[in-house]
Amino acid sequence: MVRKLAEGRSPVPAETENTLQERSPFRAQRIEQEIDQDAGVSRVEPARVEQVIGEYLAFAQADGRAKKTLAKYRQVCDQIHAEAVRQDRLRVDQLDQRFADAFRGRLHRDGLKPKTIYNRLTILRSVVLFTFRRKMTPMDPMAGLRLKKPKPTIQPVWSPPEAEQILNHAPDTYRPYLTFLRDSGCRAGEAKFLTWADIDLERGIAHIREKDNSRPKSGDQRVVPLTPRLKQLLGSLPRRGR
Repeated sequence: MVRKLAEGRSPVPAETENTLQERSPFRAQRIEQEIDQDAGVSRVEPARVEQVIGEYLAFAQADGRAKKTLAKYRQVCDQIHAEAVRQDRLRVDQLDQRFADAFRGRLHRDGLKPKTIYNRLTILRSVVLFTFRRKMTPMDPMAGLRLKKPKPTIQPVWSPPEAEQILNHAPDTYRPYLTFLRDSGCRAGEAKFLTWADIDLERGIAHIREKDNSRPKSGDQRVVPLTPRLKQLLGSLPRRGR
């Protein structure tokens, strides 16, 4: 013990040394188990892109996405799959940031606008995150990807006199529809699927709500007031069909 103190080391009782020797195999076994658990994550076989896209679209449909949204998802997923085949990246773990860069470049060469490119890259990112969260890939190959949202473009707006001029020159068949858009401010798709059940002339309102084949842009139903011109116009129309 004197020699150990002289060497600057604290003496370790024999009983403690024996205990450490007995525990060391268990500690090594625990470390080995932890390593095996970590390795088990990396042994997850990455799913193929084609399988991933099929499951992603099935999830979107089961989630109640609108038909128009589902059609857009299918179009973008077809483009993602085609690009993956071109680059020979057929597993989802190969859809990394370099793949996203190449996909962005192809969309740009196709002449798509920045907002459209951004939206399609967002869907690509969503597909990859979908697979990672469902453990269809051992890692997120696009971790750290940053998508810069483009500045909104200025949309043309007609002045009231210009809008009235359009209505005056519109064919009789389309004038009621265009007048409704002009006075209500509804979107074309919302007005297209209106039924007489949505119109309350007595209260002077129109209900914009979800249909089987249409959903309001905001996702929620709302009430739109009818102008005197719209009340008169709708009251004069024959109630054929719905």
